[in-house]
Amino acid sequence: MKIKVLKKIYLILSISIILIALIFFINDYHNYTKELDVYKNFIMDNHPKCTEEFWDANKKVFDEIYLKSYFDKDIAKTISMLLARIDDGHTSLNDLEKKYKSVDFKISCYNNKIYISKPSKTYPLLEKGDEIIQIGSMKTAEIIKNMTKYISADNIYFLNYRIQQLLFTDVYFDYLNLGKNTKITIKKNNNEIEAVDINLNIDYCPLNDYTFKNSYKIEKDYAVLKINNMLYNSNNLRILSCFFYNINLNKINTIIVDISSCSGGNSYIINEFLKYITIKEYYNYDGYKIRNNHKGINNLYNGKIIVLVSNKSYSAASGFAGVFKYNNLGILIGETLGGNANSYGNPKSMNINNTDYSLSVSTDLFQIPNKNNENLVTPHIMLSDVINDYKGLDMYHDDMDTLYDIVLEAFKNYNLNNN
Repeated sequence: MKIKVLKKIYLILSISIILIALIFFINDYHNYTKELDVYKNFIMDNHPKCTEEFWDANKKVFDEIYLKSYFDKDIAKTISMLLARIDDGHTSLNDLEKKYKSVDFKISCYNNKIYISKPSKTYPLLEKGDEIIQIGSMKTAEIIKNMTKYISADNIYFLNYRIQQLLFTDVYFDYLNLGKNTKITIKKNNNEIEAVDINLNIDYCPLNDYTFKNSYKIEKDYAVLKINNMLYNSNNLRILSCFFYNINLNKINTIIVDISSCSGGNSYIINEFLKYITIKEYYNYDGYKIRNNHKGINNLYNGKIIVLVSNKSYSAASGFAGVFKYNNLGILIGETLGGNANSYGNPKSMNINNTDYSLSVSTDLFQIPNKNNENLVTPHIMLSDVINDYKGLDMYHDDMDTLYDIVLEAFKNYNLNNN
């Protein structure tokens, strides 16, 4: 009799414990999702892509993200996974001053392959041009596929750029379960396979990757205008004025406008640039026909224009390239751009509680003028077609003069073949 009573008590206690645990889980999960809903609703209420149809198509995926992320309760990681469904580089988590743990070498991610673009002092076996084929037990193709879960990008080209920025950091190694100390397998330039043990122990801040200053240089037969930002300010307007004054003074007939490292700014700078070009009208960033205003401009340019582009060329830089291509103002040379012809922008922001992150969400859709309704902005000449074993424009960042020579030769051959 006593045994039966004890069994009943044990059963009741077991059921009670299970019920208490279930109630705790339900309440805790509710509180967790309630906080996430604040950020999800901010995205859904502001982003032009987030229609009812989009929500219906993604509700199940969002619910799965909520449930899978509950146990580690990493809000930033979870929001990143939600944003990755938007496919918009402007809609992202931002903390440019965040300090990551990283490595002392740089990578280039081009055509879904990863290369060493800046060699390492710590790991002398890693040389420029070596291909990384595996990290830990994960092949490169799987790594890139998994990174799409956490990075919001307009297209695969901008995703490649973001991967080369973020992959070798402690945060994303954690997301991919690679650990901070791991082995990378590389294919050397001579096709030999080597393995190197690496540690993420170098302080890294993404802000240090950006060069914001614009500049120009005048060579004997050509000039280069290096645009790293398209901010509409007095300094950039002054550089434009000085550049066109000097090319006019030196009778330069070919210019390279290098926007290969420009992540954007303000589309007004496109109109300011075109004031110096001898065209009467053109279709602008939003597809409207604009009558060009040359008032007060004394150094009009009527020569050849090359625009150097890459997967880093984004936002207003994509608009710049799109306007030039659509209006036949110059020849684009480089890589498919990171920004699409139909892209989002004008972001609205809010802070993420108890973190240093802010959430930026696009509020408008912009349509760069494009022919044949192409969504990608592609160059007239792909560098991969003129450079053998091309591994990305980042391979030339320490030797841009060599790249400019290649670009000029490609431009010359293109003109000969199209005349």
